[in-house]
Amino acid sequence: MAKKVSQQRACPSNESLQLLAYEWKADRRDLVLDGRHWRELFGGSIGDAPKLGAYICCGPSSFMIFRALAAITILAFLGLRLYYAADGVSWLLYFNHWVLILASAYFTLAATLTFAAIYSWGYAAQQTPLVVAIINIIYGVLLPAALVNALASGLVFYTYDKMFVDTDTTLRSLTDLASTFGVLAMAWLDLILNRQPYYASYHALLGCVFCWGYILFTVICYAADVTDSQGHRYIYPYLAWGVPLQGGGAITGAKLLLMNLFLLTPLINYFYWFLVWARRRVHISTKSLEH
Repeated sequence: MAKKVSQQRACPSNESLQLLAYEWKADRRDLVLDGRHWRELFGGSIGDAPKLGAYICCGPSSFMIFRALAAITILAFLGLRLYYAADGVSWLLYFNHWVLILASAYFTLAATLTFAAIYSWGYAAQQTPLVVAIINIIYGVLLPAALVNALASGLVFYTYDKMFVDTDTTLRSLTDLASTFGVLAMAWLDLILNRQPYYASYHALLGCVFCWGYILFTVICYAADVTDSQGHRYIYPYLAWGVPLQGGGAITGAKLLLMNLFLLTPLINYFYWFLVWARRRVHISTKSLEH
């Protein structure tokens, strides 16, 4: 009797592992198929079929205009951030700049592929083109990273009482605010409009690795005595690893909040997309059995 109870208790965990394994394989299978049919995902079509355009709202030409404007806007944000950068090489240490570089790469490549898909014709590829594989990686990382960046900046990093003290500071602050929240808005608007699937076991996992990797990066920089342009041995004051987690005053609360944002937000993103695809595949399987 005890053995039966033990087996019954083990069933939920076994089923969960089986579901994880199934979704992992299904995501990988569908990702390969998507790579071969990249033209359709970027608004084009296979062969002589009509061009698809966006998933909602936009026809082919309108979708191309959106993608071009998005790329121009993000590149303008990047140019302004570089123009107002007073950090030298240490500019590359900051998470919001990592996200802005990712967004610039993504929207530039997305606009290029959308143009190629809509204004040229071709058949299914034999395998995923390298540029499509690259944009898949960036796409996976960008969505959770942009959200983490906006939450961390809005809740912790920004000191609003010091952002608008004079004209120069105000311009810098407005540029920072526009790029931080603008990237988030455009990334998620693009997600709504485009036809590119976002898989939990690939895209969302890459987002987890990126966000968690940045926390590890700050620890490595501290251990290696890397300093910013002002000689500080930390990248952000609230991620100063020399300050103990207990008894660190206001920094303690901010550090705990930041760690939760960087560690949990991408994980929540993963489980959200895991459930979305699991539910969708069950629905498709059920409908196929009914017919």
